[in-house]
Amino acid sequence: ASKCDFMFSDCVSWTFDGLTLPATKLAEDCYWAMFSGCKGLTSIPEGFLPATKLAENCYFSMFSGCTGLTSIPKDLLPATETAEGCYCAMFAGCTNILKSPVLHARVLTHECYESMFSGCAKLEEITFCGDQLNENVSKDWVKDIYTYGKFISTNKSLPNYEKGFNTIPVNWIIDGAAPEFDDLGKQ
Repeated sequence: ASKCDFMFSDCVSWTFDGLTLPATKLAEDCYWAMFSGCKGLTSIPEGFLPATKLAENCYFSMFSGCTGLTSIPKDLLPATETAEGCYCAMFAGCTNILKSPVLHARVLTHECYESMFSGCAKLEEITFCGDQLNENVSKDWVKDIYTYGKFISTNKSLPNYEKGFNTIPVNWIIDGAAPEFDDLGKQ
């Protein structure tokens, strides 16, 4: 366990007021659930997480349950390679975010995106740069999110993925393509 585990979790009223996490190389479990449950947190400042060298579970559940969070900087997650479980449940239960940060990582590892946006009921846009999506890397990552939205891929060779909780939401548009609707309109 890290000394930063749950450091500010469940803070009722929180603003960053100049706080940054300037590390560019992270240690295993380093920011585990650091701001989890901070319901008063509404935004994250630009440049807040500059790390490009990730470690196992480094951002695990970091902002989970931050129901007041509405704004995430586009370039919050600049790393181009992930580590096992690094973004697992990072924004789970953030019921008011509309757009994901750009997921810059091209090289994905086991459970790196697991449950990352699970329960983000208003999430309607994800920007993805990776080469793969499957249960091994993104199990339940879009479970219980907004029924309709847009999946933007910067990888123009993106294969035709199956849609579902572990890949691309069922009724979402992919890079501007026509949506595929299921008979109930649900994930």
